[in-house]
Parts: sequence; structure tokens; C-alpha cells
Amino acid sequence: MIYIYEVRRFGEKIEDHGKYILHHIGETPGLYGVGFLVKRNLAKNIQELKGISERIALLNIKLPVDGEEEQLWSIIQAYSPTEPNRKEDLTKVEKFYEDLQSTIANTHKNVIVMGDFNGQIGKQKNGEEYTIGIHGFGNRSSNGSRVVSFAIVNKLSILNSFYKKKTTKKWTWISPNGRYKNEIDYIMSNNVKAFKDLSVINDFNFNSDHRLVRAKLSGSRAKRARKFHNSFKAIECTGDTDLLLTNLDISLKSGEKENEYVSTQEKYTNLLQQLKLETKKVNMISRIEITSKSKQLLQERKELIQQGKNNNNNNSQKIAEISKEISKQLRKERKAKRLKTLRKHIEKTGGIKKAIKELNYKKDWISNMKNKDRGKTNFNKAFDTLEHNYIWDALNRQGVQEKYIRIIKNVYTASTAKVKLESAGSEFPIKRGVRQGDPISPKIFSAVLEMIFRNLYWTKNGLNINGKNLSHLRFADDLIVFSENARTLEIMLQQLSDESSKAGLTMNLTKTKIMTNSQQTVPNELILVNNEQIEYVNEYIYLGQLISIDGSMNKEIERRITNTWKKFWSLKEIFMDKDMPMTAKKKVYEICIIPCLLYGCQTWALTDLQENKLKVCQNSMERSILGIKRRDRVKLQIIKKKTKFKNAHTAYRQLKWRWTGHMSRENIEKWSRIVTEWYPRDGKRSRGRQNKRWEDDLRKIAGPIWSRLARDRNTWKSLEEAFVDRQAVHLKQPVADHFNIN
Repeated sequence: MIYIYEVRRFGEKIEDHGKYILHHIGETPGLYGVGFLVKRNLAKNIQELKGISERIALLNIKLPVDGEEEQLWSIIQAYSPTEPNRKEDLTKVEKFYEDLQSTIANTHKNVIVMGDFNGQIGKQKNGEEYTIGIHGFGNRSSNGSRVVSFAIVNKLSILNSFYKKKTTKKWTWISPNGRYKNEIDYIMSNNVKAFKDLSVINDFNFNSDHRLVRAKLSGSRAKRARKFHNSFKAIECTGDTDLLLTNLDISLKSGEKENEYVSTQEKYTNLLQQLKLETKKVNMISRIEITSKSKQLLQERKELIQQGKNNNNNNSQKIAEISKEISKQLRKERKAKRLKTLRKHIEKTGGIKKAIKELNYKKDWISNMKNKDRGKTNFNKAFDTLEHNYIWDALNRQGVQEKYIRIIKNVYTASTAKVKLESAGSEFPIKRGVRQGDPISPKIFSAVLEMIFRNLYWTKNGLNINGKNLSHLRFADDLIVFSENARTLEIMLQQLSDESSKAGLTMNLTKTKIMTNSQQTVPNELILVNNEQIEYVNEYIYLGQLISIDGSMNKEIERRITNTWKKFWSLKEIFMDKDMPMTAKKKVYEICIIPCLLYGCQTWALTDLQENKLKVCQNSMERSILGIKRRDRVKLQIIKKKTKFKNAHTAYRQLKWRWTGHMSRENIEKWSRIVTEWYPRDGKRSRGRQNKRWEDDLRKIAGPIWSRLARDRNTWKSLEEAFVDRQAVHLKQPVADHFNIN
């Protein structure tokens, strides 16, 4: 099959070309147009050929993959407009992606999206491991960002980046003068394992500035490790046993002719599979509030089966029709039950976790696969390797009473474990580690970590901040270590590794990274810990937030928007349901979506352009919820009036203002406040336009003495509305009156 664009043929047609069938659609004479060229021997597998627009076409076809039976695939051919330079161009691009999104919403389980997207996706970024492989090419453009966002939302992988190829075999387009070569043609799919290769054909003799991109589907099934099964586990039926036997009888009879010449083992395997399938269905039915209509259909089918047994009548046609009607009715009732349960828990708590547990008869919901790798320095299997003697010493030296230490000792002294494979092994005592899930375990670990740092004596190391040295920050086992030069940092990390080993902890050197703001650092300035080199990086995700050398917020805002869209589409069953009241959607949005978008926003210093990105993200989500397209030209005021959602950009300002006041009023001296009020005496800012400082927004509203104003709760609260609405403020009374300053 070949998927083509720039067909430049007017109208939608299916043409016979001997060995091939050509389908094409075009709306502008001599311009654009997309289509499919399919071999005739695959014609019998085609279910549907459909033109969506002159830039999008859809092919539904059955294809064999991995040596298994033929599966239905939805293949979408797309031809994106070029990078937008004007408002009219931007409207075209947005319309294209709206049409593409509505097309992919009505596809089969297996999906392929391919074509010319007129954008470069570039290299893989944090959080894009599923979407982009490690072999990305070029630098990401604005159209490329749209491609990546579309792929993330629809759980597609861009196959071009998953196969290692030479640079000369990566580019798909060449400029007219031959100077520029870019990769702008992509093949995406939600089933990466079904493909075995993707390559660019460079010897295709055709008058075009593009090169063919070829993807190959797997022809044989990959070998998998044999799973361990408990042969003694029974199949449990919690529903109607008579209904189970009836359904099993129907399903087995329907396949009698096909299984006439199979072996006994294959018959047994088929019986077991059908038994599991029908038991699952019956157990599901037992959890649904079955209506009288469903009960009537079930009884009618039961009577027909009984009549067939007594009178030898062949009622298979009627039974099959009623079975289909029963399945259709049960799906409706299951959906009604699901929505009712979701609505109940949303109105009660605003979340859906308990609703998911209650609806565990359906397929497990996996909202997001989260990458737990984080931190500049952390430890391998921290809870499992702690030495008990080090624990008792740490608790004792930190003032824990002996009677409490004795109680904890008794708990761990009597602990035993056994390994169970096919049978349980003998018991053995546990002499290291703390209990997983025990509420006291995190406290014990914190005490051990505190003991380690007390033994390091780093009082003169770190950064000098107003006469005090900041050597490290720690959150559980995620640590940041500070130093003014590479040599001292190497010594500190080695000391930390040595002292940690005494407690049974091992530093995870693969997750340990180094960042520096020095512009004079040379590549040979290596840092070694336990004779292993630590990698230098320009950015890193620490505690869920991106830290970068340049301090720019662009990448972090992009990450937050991408993660928020993932969260939004994981809850589409709620947001896209027309029967769900807007009040329930509003509650879910403000509890699940806004916190995801604004995670860590108290530390942000956003420009107007970056704030506008938050607005655009929220506006797009609200339009999706209401089923409105941008081309419908519905005013934002009307949309906001219908949804009544909290504005993300005002929520960001409010959270930042309130946290600033809380931090400034803290009686305990904390590093967050010390560093915020710190003005370094050494060094100077580099030349050129500076990045926005965190306090710039505060100074616009409260002036240069904002930190003093923040210590007065009432004054700070009175200025909050002005900060949120970004208005100029003139205090009615002198600042000195608030603090009795003469």
C-alpha cells in the first residue's frame, strides 16, 4: 500500500489501475489532495475508503500482523499546511488538527497516522519517551510541536525516531536549492510492536522534493518469556450459573464445525478460554443493575434454547439475533451504571479514584504511566538496605527514648521471610532494611539520613549566602549538593558515598547528574565518584519540576501543558459526556486539571507570552468540553459563561501571591526565605536582555519593599486582588504607617 499527497485531482474517486486501486480526494483544482494506492490482492480486505478533506483521508482495512489472524487497522493519510506566518495560515493549521482529531476519534483499535506534517519534531525531551524514540532528527519547529502534542494526546509513537539510521537516511525533504534537508514526513502508530522497521528510500527515481518513507509490519510473532501460572487457581463465578451454562453452550456450538478436526488439547484450550470469557461476562452482569427489558430478553433466549432441545428445532438464527440485542442492551446499562457511579463520587469528593475501584469489573484505567526517576542524587532501594545497627545508633543520637528504640528493635528482631516459587521455602531472618508500608519507616529513613549528614561536617562547604553556607537540600532520598567548584563537589560526593555505605545505602550514580552555571567549565573537568564519571547536563527534572541552566521557563511551561493534556484526555469519559452536568465537570477540572497545569507555579517567573500559553491551553480544553471548534467563531465570553471554570492564569498569580505572604511571615528561618532575600555581592548579570526575575511581578504591585509588606497579613491580602488582576496600586496611607516606621 502506498499513501500519497499532493495528488492535485479534483473530487473524490476510486479508480481501477489494473494491479492497483487508487482512491483520491481533492477540493482545490491543481492543489493539495491526498489518497491511497492499494494492491488489488488487498482489495477484499478493505472495509472503507473515505475522504475527510483535501488534506485528510481514511482507510479501514484488515491486515495480518505477527502471524496472527487479520486485525482491523485504521490508516489516516494527512497533509498538513506549512508553518503559519499569518493569522489566516494559523487558522488553516488549527482547522487541520481539529479535523485530524475528529477523524482519529472514530477509528479502530489499531491506528496508523502518516503523511507530510511540514514540521520537525527534533530530539526527545523529558516525558516524551513513549512518543519519540532516541533517534530524533533536527530541531523542533512550531509545527513539529503540534505533531508531538497530537501524538501525545492520542498515545501515538512517531516511528521515524525509534529506528537507528544514518543521517543521510533520515531526511525526507530537500529545499529547491539543495542546501536544506529536513525530516517532515512521519509515520505514527499506537502499536509500535507491530512494526519491524522504518526507512527512507533514497533511490526512488521520481521528480519530487520528498523521499518515500517505508514502514514494514512484522511478519512473525516475537518470542516471549513463558508466564508462570498457578494451576490450582479455580475460575470463580459470582453471577448466575444457569446464565453461564447457557452462554457457554451457545459459544461452543457456534464453533463446532470449525473445531471438527482439531486435536483434543486444542479443544480443551478452546473450552477453557470460552469458560473464562463467559464467566467474566456473567460476573460483570451481576454487578450491573439489570433492567426488566434485559431480563425479558434473557428469558426469551432461554426459552428458545429449551424449545430447540425438546423439539429439535433449529432456532440458531433467532438466538443469535437475541444474543446481539442482549449485548447491546447490557452495554447501555453498563454505561448508565458507570456514569451514575462517576457522577456520585465526583459530587461527593471531586475525584474518580473511588469510582474506579467500584467499577473494577471493567477494563483497568491507566491514566498515565509516570516516570519515577528524579533527583540529582538518590539511593538504590533505600528502604531495603538500611543496616539495623546504624538505625539504632541514629535514633539514640537524635534523642529518641530508649524504650521506643527497644519496641522498634523487637519488631525487626522477630521479622522473617520466605521465598515462594512452586512451593514455599524455609523461613530466614531479616537483618537489614525497614518494612515497606509501615508508617514509621519514612521516619526511620529520615533519621538515618540526618545522621549521615551530621557525620559529614560540611559546615564550611557549599554556597555562602549572607554569611551562612548552604551545602545541600534533601527531600527523602532525593538530594541536591551545592559547591563553588568541581574539585570540592567531587570530594563532597565521595564523602557522601562513603558515609552512606556505612548505613547500607548505595548512591545511584546513573541518576546522579551535575549542573553548573560556569561558562568556563571545560569537558576535561571530570567528577568521579567510586571511579565512575558523573554526567554534566543542562537541565534536569527534580521533584517534578524542570531545572535548567538558563533559568528560562519555556520548557517547563511546555511540559506542564503537555502533561495537562495527557490528564485531560485520560478523563475524556467525564469531560466529553453530554449527560454529565457542567457542575461536575467544573469540579473535576479544578481538582484534577488545574493542579496538574500549575504544579510548582509558586516559583515561576512568567512573561506575558508564557502566561498566554496557559490561557490558550485552558481555552482549547473548554472548547473541547463544549464541542466547539475555533472556526465556529464563538466568543470566549460565551464559552466562559457556560463553563464557569477558574482561570488558570489568575489561579497562578493567586497561588504565587499567597505563598509569598506565607513564606515571608514564617517565624522559623528557612532557606526558601533566606535565598529569596539574598542579593549576591560577587559577580554580575551577563550582557543583553535579562530573564525575568521571580520578584519582578511583586515589585510592580507592592514596590521594592514588598517583603516588608508581606509580613503584615491584612496589608498583603488587600493587595492580592490588584496582583491577580494586574492593576497599578496606590496605597491610601504611607507604608511607614503599617509598621510604625518614623
